[in-house]
Amino acid sequence: MPGLPQNRASFVAFPGRPASATRQRHWYSVKTVENWQNVHVDALRPFWQDDVALVERKNRFSLTRAASSTSGRHKSSLVLSVVVLIASVSLLACGCGADHKPRACSTPASAASLRPVKVVLVGASSVAEYHDPKPNRGWGQMLGEFMAPQVTVANHAHGGRSTKSFIAEGRWDRALADRPDFVLIQFGHNDGPGKGDRTTDPDTEYRANLQRYVDESRAQGAIPILVTPVARRNFTSDGKIAVDSLQPYVRVMREVAQERKVPLVDLNAAIIELYERLGEDGSAYISATATDRTHPSPAGARINAEIVARQLCDVCPELAPHIRLPQVQCPQAPK
Repeated sequence: MPGLPQNRASFVAFPGRPASATRQRHWYSVKTVENWQNVHVDALRPFWQDDVALVERKNRFSLTRAASSTSGRHKSSLVLSVVVLIASVSLLACGCGADHKPRACSTPASAASLRPVKVVLVGASSVAEYHDPKPNRGWGQMLGEFMAPQVTVANHAHGGRSTKSFIAEGRWDRALADRPDFVLIQFGHNDGPGKGDRTTDPDTEYRANLQRYVDESRAQGAIPILVTPVARRNFTSDGKIAVDSLQPYVRVMREVAQERKVPLVDLNAAIIELYERLGEDGSAYISATATDRTHPSPAGARINAEIVARQLCDVCPELAPHIRLPQVQCPQAPK
């Protein structure tokens, strides 16, 4: 099953998977689960059907399915508890660290001493805010879920903007006028070829624009943080994410981060690893629609936001105390 590791001590059967003896029964088979990878509940969504409800009780999740009407022996719902460590499936991409310790940045005990801070986000559609009936969401509108109450997230991202057009339209000036303490910067999709006057050359204009965002953030006393753009979910025949026109912009952003000594959240690398772990079918729920391979669904945006938050713990010690993450013990890898 894509994204759900089966190791020597565990076996998990979910509905809708072919060639499984357990599908002949009217319930789900779940044996003891050990060495269970960190999987967010959204990662399980492709594996259940409409007649399955998800029940959360503290740090446990249950999959509940009404008994088949053809079976008189089963008049009540069958509840099978699946121990799921509450961490995003993004942990599969970010990694838990060699010591397998929890990656939460701070504890509730320290919250009272935190000063208020403002985090400003600039970027395009994968960061911006969207609401129904739009099927897509940006990770920027989910980021506040992983922040302490003292943090204000001001999302200035706007769909369709490049590093060039965001400045030209005065959006960058308005973002700076919001007096940020931290600025998260993600561009690339609309800087690419075929975007008309929004297009920038990665090694010249795009590089210069990123440097401007960094320098002007610092000039105002804010800490800039570069976030590599979300990879498109396009697979090759061998199950890898296709290299496309976005990659030169990802490369340049990494170079600017190193040259300017800027914290870098490598969301691009993390989401590529996640896509390839889940496979094309297993990762489909992360995309907004079946035909949209760029924009994330609400579940996908939340996964992206948690990747960003977890990496911020490591790359930005000034912001780390303000981040709130699930307290998760990463399990040992199977022997």
